[in-house]
Amino acid sequence: MRLKHTLLFILIILSSCFCHAQLRNFGVKGGLNVSGVTTSADGNPESKLGYHVALFGQLKLNDVCSIQPEIVFSNLGYKLNNIRYNLNYFALPMLFKYQYQNFFLDCGPQAAILFNANRIDLDKKEKKEVTAQFNNLDFSLVSGLGFMVSKKIGLEGRFILGLTEISNIDSIDIYNKTFQITVFYVFNTQPK
Repeated sequence: MRLKHTLLFILIILSSCFCHAQLRNFGVKGGLNVSGVTTSADGNPESKLGYHVALFGQLKLNDVCSIQPEIVFSNLGYKLNNIRYNLNYFALPMLFKYQYQNFFLDCGPQAAILFNANRIDLDKKEKKEVTAQFNNLDFSLVSGLGFMVSKKIGLEGRFILGLTEISNIDSIDIYNKTFQITVFYVFNTQPK
């Protein structure tokens, strides 16, 4: 509970920056997810490939710093004992971004809402809805490193570490972890 209050406080502080910020640009992005979990369950969970698509804005604080809010649809999951779990989230990262020339770093909190979840038995080829077995909210920390290829196109690698349990099953602790590779396009670039 204390962690949720801390994240809420951070989101409030970051959102107050909007009052003084100027919209620098906005854009779209998408890419590959390599997701997995840390779990107390028996077995060795394997990573799963997925995807993400997003809209983002960038609010300029000064010449090198900005706040980047995003709306992301992200397909996560994992494979455990020949069963693949697919978890689809709408995520809302609120990132602090520091840019030096063409390179940038970003980090910040993320809140994600579970849209749906299913499990696929890879032996029997059976698919089952399991959304009720997972928590509706997932809070994470995001950190990334990227490079602007041109004024409008960039590449980024991110790591997202889940801070809250995603399982509704009391005897099992499961936390998301995801590596993302992203390509993005900026529609509107204001002078720095």
